[in-house]
Amino acid sequence: MLEYSVVLPMTDTDYAVVERSLCGFEWQIEVKDDKEHANIILSCNRGVEGSSWQCTAVVTVHIPGISKVVSTFHSKQRSTAIAVPRTELGNPIKITIGLQDVSGCRDVAMFEHDFTKPSELTNACITFENSDTRVYVIREYLLFNSRRFATLLERMVPPREYTPVSTSYRSPCSEFDVLSSQTTLNDPALCTEDVENANSTSPQEIDVTTLPSTVYQEDGIYLLRGVNAEDFITFLKAIHPPFAEVTDENVENLLSTAFRLGVEHIVWKCETFLRAEGARRSFDVFSRLVFAITYKMSALENDCLVALHSVNDVRIMLMDSRMESAPQELRILLLEILFQRLSSETCPASLKADTVSAASQTFSSSAASNGSEVASAEEVGN
Repeated sequence: MLEYSVVLPMTDTDYAVVERSLCGFEWQIEVKDDKEHANIILSCNRGVEGSSWQCTAVVTVHIPGISKVVSTFHSKQRSTAIAVPRTELGNPIKITIGLQDVSGCRDVAMFEHDFTKPSELTNACITFENSDTRVYVIREYLLFNSRRFATLLERMVPPREYTPVSTSYRSPCSEFDVLSSQTTLNDPALCTEDVENANSTSPQEIDVTTLPSTVYQEDGIYLLRGVNAEDFITFLKAIHPPFAEVTDENVENLLSTAFRLGVEHIVWKCETFLRAEGARRSFDVFSRLVFAITYKMSALENDCLVALHSVNDVRIMLMDSRMESAPQELRILLLEILFQRLSSETCPASLKADTVSAASQTFSSSAASNGSEVASAEEVGN
């Protein structure tokens, strides 16, 4: 049930009318009084034409002695009245509207989840280091988004025994018999997961030593290490309806969490966002190139490098104060691009082979020699 609270700021002589748009419905709350009592009139979709909507509202007026009122609103019943003593009208009155059985109207609030509260569907609880936050999730839904969760939550559900479903129909294609959700298989080969694939990391992924890890606790509770609680909740909002949009404010946290947890569709979504015109105004080439190098986003990397038209553009990047904290791979890449720009702008054709060789040596150089290489490259540029 979705709950909303509204306060009527009333005085003895002025009874306010409050209008709110809640969960796709247009609500109006007003007071009509007589000599002994006042009625709070709650109206729903009073000015909305059509009949393809309905909802049930549990209305609580926070005044002692007044019971909750449950009313169903639809095109034939658009308002309800709740009597309150006139003596209570001198102070603001708080009213809570709880919506249930909603039909015909939709709002983003209807689909949002509070991951800090368990529900009848959640079957895993995740805790975090240096935080009291507990997050409740659906284990299978996490597995659907990334097989890496199979490793992180592998102890959550004990192994189940499987038995084959009896089928009377046999044909040359009987090995393709449909199995129901109740089906269990005796043959271990038919229910064995690709464990090696679940635990492996490709060369393009973050080093395994920095991957998140879990510690199994009692009653199916996990301690997730290496992930911030707030970042994890932001990530959960991105993979659950209504699927939070990528924004300037959350893109970095989303990328970090999704990349480390192996949720590629979120990484792709962030890359698409960073390649768009809006992100180009919010993040300069240097910032977007750091994102591209750190999280292995080739299309974004190409966009950034194409924007470096000249030798001077590359030199400005290399001299940026943020280079000290940037990934080493970025410095090496920019040095390679610098030599390529030098080759195309200033070097004779006979020297291009030597330039390519120098770029290759630069790309494989150690971090200790990077500073001298930058200086040499800048001298050539001058």
